[in-house]
Amino acid sequence: MAERLFNFWMDEALKKELEILAVREGRSLKEILNEQARKYVEVHKEGNPQHLLTSFTENEDFIGFPAIGIELIKKEIYVKKHCIDDDRLNDFGKELWGHVTQWYHLMRKY
Repeated sequence: MAERLFNFWMDEALKKELEILAVREGRSLKEILNEQARKYVEVHKEGNPQHLLTSFTENEDFIGFPAIGIELIKKEIYVKKHCIDDDRLNDFGKELWGHVTQWYHLMRKY
């Protein structure tokens, strides 16, 4: 398989720990990082069959929102970090609220 040079910046302390582990295991950083990249691609390549990533990336208006089923504490952290400025919903928060209420009204019919 053809290879291509891939450079990126990594936290210095993380790289040092990774190098120590690689030496301990008798492996190269290249082997470890390629293995991790292959595993990541294998797990994420197809995406959810009902929501393939291509259906979103091909939509120019798409903005990602968190999964509905995440834990409450993670929702709270997400809202505080991304949806609120000066104790009020920012534009992104308002857009997310609009989508949430649309789902609510659609589902409450049943």
